[in-house]
Amino acid sequence: MRFKIVHKLIFVLSGLLVLTSCQPKSKLEGIWIGAYKIDHTESDSVIMTNRYLLDIEKEELTVKVFDYPMSGRIGLTERFKYILTKDSLKTVSDTFLIKSLNTDSLVLNHTINNKRDLVFKRLLQDKTSPNVELTNKAFVIKYPHYTDSIDFINDSLFMEIDRSFRTTRWSISNYKGFKFLIIDKIAYPLYLIHSCSEHEVNLKRFANVVMDYKMTEIECKMDTCGLIGKWICPINDSIPLPPVPLWGLLDADPKESLIIEKDSIKISQFGRTEVKKWELNSTNELIYFPECNSRESKVWRIVQLSKIKLKLERNSKTHIKTDNEVIEFIRNE
Repeated sequence: MRFKIVHKLIFVLSGLLVLTSCQPKSKLEGIWIGAYKIDHTESDSVIMTNRYLLDIEKEELTVKVFDYPMSGRIGLTERFKYILTKDSLKTVSDTFLIKSLNTDSLVLNHTINNKRDLVFKRLLQDKTSPNVELTNKAFVIKYPHYTDSIDFINDSLFMEIDRSFRTTRWSISNYKGFKFLIIDKIAYPLYLIHSCSEHEVNLKRFANVVMDYKMTEIECKMDTCGLIGKWICPINDSIPLPPVPLWGLLDADPKESLIIEKDSIKISQFGRTEVKKWELNSTNELIYFPECNSRESKVWRIVQLSKIKLKLERNSKTHIKTDNEVIEFIRNE
């Protein structure tokens, strides 16, 4: 009789142990978006972007790395079998300690680099995937503490209109009905495209809290009739001439001139001429040069355009200098 009671007690305890060990697995299953990373050092902790996606299913773990070429990261998706213990998640090559797990947040610690915590937030599919179209559109985007103007000037180039004017790459990545906006800049996070209408797009960014951003399309466009033609920057006698560059000729004309044609701009100064292909951004207020690489790209803002005057604000001619210059041209025809 006593043996039966003990045997029954062992059976119950064994069942509880199985249930206890299985409980974290059911809590862990789902899709988790990278929110941020914390690098703990001896002196301080540094918070960085975490641009991974984890899809934890019953028998398989999928890790999606998003494409950020500027950071040296090429997008890929890998699948692994995994083993879940009470406090760790193990694959063939890695072991992660589960430091924290609740209904909407997961914190993992990589045993190889145990000074780094990876924080994830659970994604919930509450609606159908939004059908979003951003190409050739500019938007005002409202952040929690400021607003900005941005432009998806074609199907791969992105620009912050109110800042440096420099272009960078963008794309949309899909995974199981979720759409993510990828802007290829250092430290830029993942943005979940949550919903959209004809002229608005709603984004979510996952950090210690979920932040909602709204992008509202800029529909007005600058009138650029009259831009095509010949322009010259007159010399003001009261202002010293610019120094002759190393490649210039001492007796060459210091006045800068532009010949703007339908798809090219000829720029001449100090005996040197260069021809570049150009395009207008979505609002027609910016001239950019699509064949320049991201490090050398220059963007010109059209500040004023009339029948006789063209005023341009131009970003730095090199990536070292950050100041913009404003220069006026008059029509030379």
